[in-house]
Amino acid sequence: MPHGNLIDLTCSPPFGRLTVKCRDKSDKKGNARWKCICICGNITIVRGWCLKNGSTKSCGCLQKEIAKKNKLVHGMRYCPEYKIWVNIKQRCTNPNSSGFKRYGNRGITICEKWYNSFAAFFKDMGNRPSPEHTIERIDNNKGYSPDNCKWATKKEQANNRRNNHFITLYGWTLTIAQWSRFVNIGQSIICDRISEGWPPSKAIFTPVRHKSVAQV
Repeated sequence: MPHGNLIDLTCSPPFGRLTVKCRDKSDKKGNARWKCICICGNITIVRGWCLKNGSTKSCGCLQKEIAKKNKLVHGMRYCPEYKIWVNIKQRCTNPNSSGFKRYGNRGITICEKWYNSFAAFFKDMGNRPSPEHTIERIDNNKGYSPDNCKWATKKEQANNRRNNHFITLYGWTLTIAQWSRFVNIGQSIICDRISEGWPPSKAIFTPVRHKSVAQV
């Protein structure tokens, strides 16, 4: 048990990742040392003043994690994924960005987890599958977050934008994809018809005529 004016740190709340278990032998200079358990499970011996002034917060695992994240960010600074992450932050938060008007200004945000860490963004999204892929929001009315983003080619994004286009007919407002399922006509057929100038009602409800096979 501690004696004299020594404060019993076993009664203290955790110091960062460390919880004090018991007093250990003092160092050669007489400084009190404490046996601590880290949240990672490691046991470490720490001087009391290092715990109290916050200079030691873990067994060393925290520093390794920070170094790993810094290495990841530094090592990927010129990779396309890093540039995409920077562009997302700019268009969502920087009023001087050319894309802010279409994103941040209309309420499109980036989640706090991604905003604060490229490492977190890269962990969730991984490498983009090819140079043709870029990040896409699944729901265009929501922001950038792990559950609303995926890698997609420009063609896929264009198709998604067309298929998610809302059309109101006879009091019903549905996407092209939903109208397609309702009338049992392919989305691409409806999209092509609209692109060719067909009125929405005709593009959606006109049955598909299949060419007959010539008999010989």
